[in-house]
Amino acid sequence: MYIFTFALTSYDYAQEATPTASEMLSEGINQALSVFFRAFLSILFHPLIFGLILLIVGLKVLVFVVRRKRRRRKLEESQQSNFSGGFSGEQGNSSTFNIKTDLKYELNPSFLTVREASFFRVLLPIANNYGLYVFAKPRIADFVDTTVDDRNSAQFWRCFNEISRKHIDFLICDDYFKPLAGFEVDDASHKRPDRIARDAIVNAIYKSFDFKVFRVWEYSSASVEEMIAEVADYAPEDMY
Repeated sequence: MYIFTFALTSYDYAQEATPTASEMLSEGINQALSVFFRAFLSILFHPLIFGLILLIVGLKVLVFVVRRKRRRRKLEESQQSNFSGGFSGEQGNSSTFNIKTDLKYELNPSFLTVREASFFRVLLPIANNYGLYVFAKPRIADFVDTTVDDRNSAQFWRCFNEISRKHIDFLICDDYFKPLAGFEVDDASHKRPDRIARDAIVNAIYKSFDFKVFRVWEYSSASVEEMIAEVADYAPEDMY
């Protein structure tokens, strides 16, 4: 009896001490993963491998920066070419403009249209009576500047292109040649969709720095003098 009891007890101890197959498999997997990660980290942080990874990342960053600069340069060149009209005579490229064969020009019979000339004859003596100067057809870019500081940026060329090829009919200045106001002599052409869009842009530009522009349809000497008087009152003598 004692022998049988001792045998059962010994068998229970043996069962507790012997690991199961699942436990052995789990332990084996854990050991294998541990060995794998140690090997992976040792390879990853090996000086040669780590240096190669840094080199690849550095090249990727360099390629990205170069491509970005190229895109920016192309955009700026496109803006500049839009402004210059594609003329490349300074570079000696005759394929764009041939001086020998492409000089197809003639003098206009009048600097102003009939309507503009008629208004100018009324405007000039009245402005002179107030000690003001009248300039005909100046570029907007001659008396307006963009506030963009970076002159090589795409934003600068966008703003500059909006004023570089547009004119105002008449510009009024004081004896310091400070622009005081402008006059646009509108006609039926300003009812066209393209002219309406153009006028909306220049009106917004003038409004952005509070510059007075009179748009004239019907006028008389009295109405022109009222407008000039308003300009003169806008610029008092003690403003300087």
